Amino acid sequence: MKKKQNIKELLLQKGHTENLKLFSGAKDLEEMRKVILHYLHPYLLYESKNLSTKQKLSSCLDPEKKVPKSLMDEVRNEVRQLVKKFNNSENTRKVFEKILDSKNISPCEGFYDFRANLSGDYKVSTGWHQDCETSFVEGKKYWNKFSCTAWITLTEANKNNSILIVPRQNRKLLKIYPQHYGQIGNVDYRQKELGDIDNKIKTKDVYAVTADADECVLIDSFVLHRTVPGNTNKSRFSIDIRYYAS
Repeated sequence: MKKKQNIKELLLQKGHTENLKLFSGAKDLEEMRKVILHYLHPYLLYESKNLSTKQKLSSCLDPEKKVPKSLMDEVRNEVRQLVKKFNNSENTRKVFEKILDSKNISPCEGFYDFRANLSGDYKVSTGWHQDCETSFVEGKKYWNKFSCTAWITLTEANKNNSILIVPRQNRKLLKIYPQHYGQIGNVDYRQKELGDIDNKIKTKDVYAVTADADECVLIDSFVLHRTVPGNTNKSRFSIDIRYYAS
């Protein structure tokens, strides 16, 4: 019980955890990898067919080949259905019961996703945002509940293709920042810098995640985070699943 409480306390204090192996070896994650590799193997540079699926997917992208957006849409649609199944499974629920230290929990409705970070020219990286923003705007009943996202890597993640997290300063000062991770009219909020969102945030405290395949980082829904911006030839695939204490 002490370890369970430590995870919750860390989330309350810092807003995120270090790398955890809560879902390591899950068959569902390997099934997702196989689907991704089925579509993307012509675009990946791996030296041997004898490598594992996760090693192949962690390889560099072929700079001479651009992955078509239509193909990535197919990948995303198929994998996302597997993520939904995984998110709502009994095994996943039990993990979140331990994380949130409660039997009275629920999955955040509609908040499960598949992420593909291929390169800077594929799409604009997701900018700084909070996971509670959308649920607040959409009037979801759980937006202000204690909740967290499990960001789970399907492949290796490094500082050039991963995510950035701003550790929490003080949970008593929780606030929702205006939506700023999309494009509204001619303003692209994905390019917004931390100082423009809150000048009290110290950029030196930003935490860049590095992780092995199947490792996860837990993020409180009020914590600012974003995709690492820039170009990379090293692909990274991950999923997000979320629960709240109801």
